[in-house]
Amino acid sequence: MKRSTRTVRTPDDPPTPPSLVFSPDARLCEEHEVLSCVPETSDLDSLRHAFLLLLSRDREDFYRFCASASDRPDYRTYHLRAKLGPFRTAFCERATVLDTRMIFVFLGRSITDFFPYMGPKSVYYADTVNRILFELLYLKHGGSPDFTALSPEVFLLVNRTPQLARAIFSERCGTRCCDLAELLSAVIRQLSKNPDFSDVKIPFADATGDAHPISDVPVEALVCALTPMITVLRCLSVDNTVRVRLTRCGMVREIELAAEARSLPFSADGSGLSILFGLSDAFRDAVRIAVVLTDLTHLDAVVYTRGTMLSLVFRIGAEPPPLLDFKYSDPIAAVPPILGEALGLLDLPLLLAAREQEQREQEDLGSRSVRSQEEHHEE
Repeated sequence: MKRSTRTVRTPDDPPTPPSLVFSPDARLCEEHEVLSCVPETSDLDSLRHAFLLLLSRDREDFYRFCASASDRPDYRTYHLRAKLGPFRTAFCERATVLDTRMIFVFLGRSITDFFPYMGPKSVYYADTVNRILFELLYLKHGGSPDFTALSPEVFLLVNRTPQLARAIFSERCGTRCCDLAELLSAVIRQLSKNPDFSDVKIPFADATGDAHPISDVPVEALVCALTPMITVLRCLSVDNTVRVRLTRCGMVREIELAAEARSLPFSADGSGLSILFGLSDAFRDAVRIAVVLTDLTHLDAVVYTRGTMLSLVFRIGAEPPPLLDFKYSDPIAAVPPILGEALGLLDLPLLLAAREQEQREQEDLGSRSVRSQEEHHEE
């Protein structure tokens, strides 16, 4: 009998949260304390329809996650478009029980509700990036940590990402008035100093029409989310070029990152960042960092494809800004340390190796196709 990938609970574990159980074909098989909280649904079919509807941009990624036959421990976190009863977020993981694959979907009011299920017994915890993200959720739920008396549980987080941790746990989540054009220019300048980006072109276009496009933004989280996404595009790009464009639509600013790839395993028209999990497994950490940080800080991010052109759009200003406290700050000075922390979480040589492997596979497919056509012609 195949061993379940889920962790066995002990009496000290938190109680099981409201949950849904899906089959690999995304059919809802069971529910636990969800129907009673969602009066607008009366049975499993209506509950399934409501849940899939609220997944919105992430629905296709959820279908793929359910259908995947991978035995690798994996999970997804989704922010629902609107509330499903009292629930606004979902934590999904695959499991094998009695040789039957299932997808467990735990529902919560906030992404931080799931931190009790991400402890050291979790099958994901051994992964450094996952562990840091879990600790971000844990500490965000518990309030600001005491950085002068670190516990063993939070040492890795604060040791690896101290600037990000301080920003996330501040009352305003690091949200400050900032000239976005200046901030993006600083990110690009800092990346250009990295040897792994020495041959990469990152042209920047400011199409806002403003001399000073000011927004209230979660500076550290934005930089830490942009960095892995630029890195992913840098590895996919056929011409070592990642284009950055800043535009304005009313009060909302849009930061678009775009690159031409050789091929893409998906198409997207306003999908959530989770669709990027369809890329090679080598990019999983980078995608996970961006997904969790955008959820934690309420950044809106969407994905578009036009042929093999991949565009990632971050929207700033869609959420009501917090009250300003008029304290002095220099958000641009936060770019170098935060960018360094983000790159430190990524294995760029592994990402580049994945790109080279993909190129070889594409070339092999092309060669086999040519040989097949020649053999067919000879016959």
